[in-house]
Amino acid sequence: YNDEQKKVTKYAKDSEPLHIKKADLIEIPTVFNLSMYTHRVELFVILLDSRLEFFERNIRFYHTDLQPNIGLFWYFFTEMFEHFRTLFLYTFQMNATVLYLFPLTIKLHKKPLLLATILTALITIFRSYPCIGDVALYMALFPLWKSSAKFMANNFIVFCFLLITSALGPMVWYLWIYCNSANANFYFGTTLAFASAQIFLVTDLLFASNKREFCLREGLSVITKIALE
Repeated sequence: YNDEQKKVTKYAKDSEPLHIKKADLIEIPTVFNLSMYTHRVELFVILLDSRLEFFERNIRFYHTDLQPNIGLFWYFFTEMFEHFRTLFLYTFQMNATVLYLFPLTIKLHKKPLLLATILTALITIFRSYPCIGDVALYMALFPLWKSSAKFMANNFIVFCFLLITSALGPMVWYLWIYCNSANANFYFGTTLAFASAQIFLVTDLLFASNKREFCLREGLSVITKIALE
């Protein structure tokens, strides 16, 4: 027995010690840690689903509701063939957002408030589901440009268009939906005229701002400018 013990002791002294690096160790998570990670993942998925549902209900990039409104989308997508739907969907959305963004930003980079007013108006006109509150939002910003009002040339025409279409819209809606004595073309014609009046208003404001800037830069008075026209 003593001989065997001496051999084991000698072998232990002669052999090299085993070095184990910390990186080689694999930490095995406990059941508590696994459950905690699982709850975090579930919470993240729930928040993501709710966020996507919020965007789907409010932004509505995909035009699914064809209920008539004061916009222009509903009529086009009602009359459109299904295989052209995606093409015109992206075209309309680009027209409402990206198409005017870059050129107007380059032109009005020194006038951020005017740029914000015009972009808000254009997005309201060409968005999928506009309402009267959206129109009132950007029109509330127009008094900021009172100094450019004297350079606007279509005030009377735009005012008449907005007044007539605002009164005619509810009447045509009532005749179409409740009395069945009109059709969608009458109501769409009214909304198209309403949108055209807003476009005239926005472009008139933009040109009026440019005319005022030109007169201030060249030193021309308003009376001289009107006489030249």
